[in-house]
Amino acid sequence: MSRQMRVAFRTVGGLVAVVGALSGCVVPVARAPVPVHASQEVIDAQKDANVRYANTLTSFIGLVSNAKNDSRSRAQILQGYQGVLYQYSQAALSYVRVVYPTLQTLPPALQPLPAPSGTPTVADVNRDYEHTLEMRVAMWDIGEAATWGKTTKMKIPQYIGLPLYLPVAPPLPPFQDARDPNYARLVAMTQQIEASQSAALAQERQKQSNFVGATLHPRGGATPPAQQPQEQVQRWCTQSGQGVTSRVPC
Repeated sequence: MSRQMRVAFRTVGGLVAVVGALSGCVVPVARAPVPVHASQEVIDAQKDANVRYANTLTSFIGLVSNAKNDSRSRAQILQGYQGVLYQYSQAALSYVRVVYPTLQTLPPALQPLPAPSGTPTVADVNRDYEHTLEMRVAMWDIGEAATWGKTTKMKIPQYIGLPLYLPVAPPLPPFQDARDPNYARLVAMTQQIEASQSAALAQERQKQSNFVGATLHPRGGATPPAQQPQEQVQRWCTQSGQGVTSRVPC
């Protein structure tokens, strides 16, 4: 097996053991003014988009696992990977449509990727992956405002529906490694986003824990000190719903 093919395997190696167990986040519901409901059609479309993305990602994992070391396999992997990114962009956009149904004009960061056509190059998939990072940040920011009441420049209404599954982030592009400056940049951007969102999730969980403690022990009652979140330690549980299995914080 060539070095490039090994890189492709490492790209999804961590996912092969958990095919179908998508590590999304369930965004909790918070208090905020002016709730707005998405239509049932939009809600159903979000579920379908998640399922399509999950199936595409699973197929890509199988493709990489059974690939041969030849140019045809390389082309198939690049095509399959571009399909993963496209379906991710559709799932991300469908999530935004549910939590922010009054959004009229999509900002540049939320423009979906074009449907795959032909065999992409490594530069093509790198560019598409970078756009999915932009979508990931925009989707998270809108989710924070709609469900946690975070202040933003946009007038995002409260989301009061059932918990939604953010689509799991796609794997890094194949056939590269960190010695390539362009690829190293994508890796650094990914790690920065993951660290920022993990910290925000831990902070929100702590706020909710403090609120529950104050509710259970009002008027200065004895309240056990809130446990500080552990650095870089997160326990995960598996939760299923609406045809999608997700890895959620315990």
